[in-house]
Amino acid sequence: MSYAAVAAGKKILMIVADFSEEYEVHPATVSLSVLGHLVHIVSPGKKTGEKVTLAVHDMEKGMQSLSQKPGHSQLLNVSFEDVKEAEYDGLYIPGGRGAEFLKCNPRVQEICSYFLSNAKPIACVCYGVNIL
Repeated sequence: MSYAAVAAGKKILMIVADFSEEYEVHPATVSLSVLGHLVHIVSPGKKTGEKVTLAVHDMEKGMQSLSQKPGHSQLLNVSFEDVKEAEYDGLYIPGGRGAEFLKCNPRVQEICSYFLSNAKPIACVCYGVNIL
């Protein structure tokens, strides 16, 4: 039996912010959607139809650390204030500089605490784990 057959149809909450890592937002959104999941993408202080600017990090020739450049815009399909964590089957938090902003948000902490205390799946990539 395939993964899609076992886990399709789940409702996933993705919390992003300006300068979340583009490579960790777009591929995850597409992959989860292709598997049949509904992905709600939200950002603190933003409403349905607003956007966040994602970041692209790259190791450039001769540099010892990553550079950061603005990436594509990500459309938010649910207002952050409308999030009811009990309605979601899983939580996904990408990394990038956006995670630095998210970890300081009390409501984001409440949402994460709910998922942890109810043993619901949480996926964090890169700096996203700092939120936990």
